[in-house]
Amino acid sequence: MSQETYQQLRQEFQELRHQYEQSTGPRFCIKICVPGYSSTAEPPYDPKKFQPIASVSLPFEAGYVPSPVQDDQVGLLGVALAPKAKATKDAVTRFIELSRTAGENLPGDITHSLKGLSSDLMDDPISKWLALLIVLNDCHRGNSVIIRPFLNSIEAIDRCKLGTAQASLYPPKPATSGRKRKKPKETEQERYERHKYEDELAAEWRKAHEDGTCKADFAQAHDMSEKEFDKLLDRVAGRKRTRKKNRSEI
Repeated sequence: MSQETYQQLRQEFQELRHQYEQSTGPRFCIKICVPGYSSTAEPPYDPKKFQPIASVSLPFEAGYVPSPVQDDQVGLLGVALAPKAKATKDAVTRFIELSRTAGENLPGDITHSLKGLSSDLMDDPISKWLALLIVLNDCHRGNSVIIRPFLNSIEAIDRCKLGTAQASLYPPKPATSGRKRKKPKETEQERYERHKYEDELAAEWRKAHEDGTCKADFAQAHDMSEKEFDKLLDRVAGRKRTRKKNRSEI
């Protein structure tokens, strides 16, 4: 696939990310359901709330590194689900379209490596693209949610150098001088977006908590440990106290 086409894909994923993952607009995630494991119902999900978008294979354990030759079964065959909500219908449709294009044009060596996860699914381009996201985001039977499908797709293009001659599932890391590089300073816009996301997530947690959701489960569904999520809540509470104090001093 030409570099220009992958650049176009990246740009479209970025536009959708801005619309659905960086704003106050509706969001959606990809849930992976394994028949007989996630649920014994038939189908193993609520068809009124979710729609299947592709068959996938979910590794048993975290840290799985795919190999095209496997002696034992390494994954659970399941189905990737997207919500049927009217608010995210267009987002889901565009994700499926872009994933199909991206999966159709994955380099042969990457597809060959992903066959270690499930060779039976590699004929479906959407399954191939989701397999890449599953591996790169360390999804497994204990963490079966792709939280930010648009951001994760952008990261997959960048991390695997797709559209370049160096495209690889695990490209070599550039040599370093051995000196620890400083973390780039957060810009005002990045800080604003982070604060906005954290405030929204804290509000979402309050509602989920009222509905009986466990904090550990909520944190895991948002790709965080419970300790990391507690720190996020502390930051939100701290900013709230600061705003209240500033208003009282006016």
